[in-house]
Amino acid sequence: MMEANAPIVEIMESVQGEGPYVGCRQIFIRFAGCNLNCSYCDTIGSKEADLQLCRIEEPWGSQRFQYCSNPITVSEIITKLHKRSQNIHSLSLTGGEPLLSANFIIELAQAWGSNRPPFYLETNGTLVTAMEKVHHCIDYVSMDIKLPTLTGHCCWEEHGQFLECIHNKKGYVKVVVGQETTMEEISIASSLIQQKAPTFPLVLQPISDSLGKTNLSAQQLYQYQSWALQEHDDVRIVPQIHRLLSFL
Repeated sequence: MMEANAPIVEIMESVQGEGPYVGCRQIFIRFAGCNLNCSYCDTIGSKEADLQLCRIEEPWGSQRFQYCSNPITVSEIITKLHKRSQNIHSLSLTGGEPLLSANFIIELAQAWGSNRPPFYLETNGTLVTAMEKVHHCIDYVSMDIKLPTLTGHCCWEEHGQFLECIHNKKGYVKVVVGQETTMEEISIASSLIQQKAPTFPLVLQPISDSLGKTNLSAQQLYQYQSWALQEHDDVRIVPQIHRLLSFL
């Protein structure tokens, strides 16, 4: 059987910059390609499924990179990473959309074995069948709910099914909010989480620029949180900390 491979944007070490696990040290594998096209996407190369080159940090934490050809095989990933799985919180599978490479993730977990770090999946929460396939090898889930006014995508049905699939995992749901965000959208999103995965915190993340600045006022964010708290018990406002601290 041919070894699984996947197009990878970059492999690096940094800290988690979003949600309740902010500040945790992680190794990041950023997958290329996405099934959505959100206007606020801030990840260069993440939408390019045919990306030619992957950059790999060398040495770890240096923000200096070497380049290799895509796609990358499971064995190549393990050779790069298995000695660097100590003293990290988890291995972040991010993107793009990692679940487009579900078979690669499964083979990576199998090949790594019992000493692998926890797998931390960052996903747009729409590929339910793929999530069902990888469910057994994912330890944490950072799931997005995409608001129609900001993304142009209406995914409520997929998001509900996805939440049902992951409700017994460790994780949280992130909702990116902006000036256009409506009370109806926040109410639907928070109600969906309360019904399908009530133990998951809801993180409201304001859209920000490359320096971490947002045009949403504290009063607006407080109002969004108030709307969400009418439907869900645990709602937090967490900006993108890695941008404020100039982490990649």
